[in-house]
Amino acid sequence: MKKCRVCKSKDLKLFLSLGRTPLANSFLEEDQLKLPEEFYPLNVCFCESCGFVQLAEVVPAEKMFKNYIYVTSTSEEARNHYKLLVEDAMNKFKLPENSLVVEFASNDGTLLKNFKKFNVRVLGVEPAENIAPIAEAAGIETINDFFNQKVAKNIVESKGKASMIIGTNVFAHIDNLDEIMKSFQILLDDEGVIIIESPYLVDFFEKTEYDTIYHEHVSYLSL
Repeated sequence: MKKCRVCKSKDLKLFLSLGRTPLANSFLEEDQLKLPEEFYPLNVCFCESCGFVQLAEVVPAEKMFKNYIYVTSTSEEARNHYKLLVEDAMNKFKLPENSLVVEFASNDGTLLKNFKKFNVRVLGVEPAENIAPIAEAAGIETINDFFNQKVAKNIVESKGKASMIIGTNVFAHIDNLDEIMKSFQILLDDEGVIIIESPYLVDFFEKTEYDTIYHEHVSYLSL
């Protein structure tokens, strides 16, 4: 990376290098053990202009997310957390019936299932080709793609504007932040709300959460 993904400054300072490593979650089958494994740089930079912490090199999203190993519903903690998150969101924002809720990187639809009892429409956007069908089978309509401006425009044309957009543990995975912000602008209703949940940089330092540094996490958010 030559420029900060937030402010576009070139004043990036490397402060932590973990060398070259394989992709996290890229577990090998037995017949792959003797084959060459791909390694990628894992270097963390600090932007001296705006303070944003980010990876210096970015692996193409297609390599990491088109076939994804993590399935949300396998985690009891995640299921319980998303149930409470949805209840809190609906109590606070009181979306009227038939409102549209869109989750980007929606995985198997575990979070969106919790909106059903509130009689709102739900739609997931999930790039993993092995996981989107799981959500569909569970009754959660899902677009199998990365969330971007084109997808946002298609949703608006077919379903209207979204009253709520949700992304949990995904914002830190996004390299092109300009693209995602423009996509929000297209899709979100004028009175709509965006809910973003992401790891916190302060915890990274105070709790020495160095295990959270891997290629999927291209950004480390402090706000």
